[in-house]
Amino acid sequence: MISQRLRTIAETVRPGMITADIGTDHAFLPVYLLQHGICEKAYACDIAEGPLQSALSNIRENCLEDSIHVIKCDGFDGVPADTECAVIAGMGVFTAIGILERGMARVADLKQVIVQVNRSTDKLRKWISDHHFRIDDEKTVYENGFDYEIVSFSCAYQEGYTEEQQLLGPVLMEKREPAYLAYCARRLAKNEEILKLCADDAKRSSQLRKQSGYYRNILEQ
Repeated sequence: MISQRLRTIAETVRPGMITADIGTDHAFLPVYLLQHGICEKAYACDIAEGPLQSALSNIRENCLEDSIHVIKCDGFDGVPADTECAVIAGMGVFTAIGILERGMARVADLKQVIVQVNRSTDKLRKWISDHHFRIDDEKTVYENGFDYEIVSFSCAYQEGYTEEQQLLGPVLMEKREPAYLAYCARRLAKNEEILKLCADDAKRSSQLRKQSGYYRNILEQ
């Protein structure tokens, strides 16, 4: 059984998309996509031989060799041209942004890009905003004591997002789902804890107070 995080990412993929999972590890995501009829073809991509062997073993175990193709590649290098959706998940924000930057020519051809970074999702949204890309969908997952934000975007033109939208997520702000509001409450509590520890750092304190204000605003609406 895959994690709730991966399941939610899979459910974010638009049905029928040929999907490349970049940094696939065990290929749990592509296998789930095929088994649940979300897509009929996928690529399991990784730069390291170990994860690729694990991916291949899992694919064979589920008899999906004809539908999921294993590719050794660095980021988008070598990702086939028929790919319509790319997933970059479970890594640091700067690693994910680096993959997107280096693969910009390929990103422009995709219909959907789904990114889930382990923290600092606001930095990812700032990158999306700086490139005037459009955030089409967002979801939150709370699992094993950790919060995850999943961002789906496309290269359709979008005016830049505000600092508040970059922190809170423009689509999440509109949905205002219970799980998201609970996430905001946890982030606000964490900010307040950190504020007590960095009272002597004026710049950091000012930033945290501003962020806390954004969280309060969404919770009080």
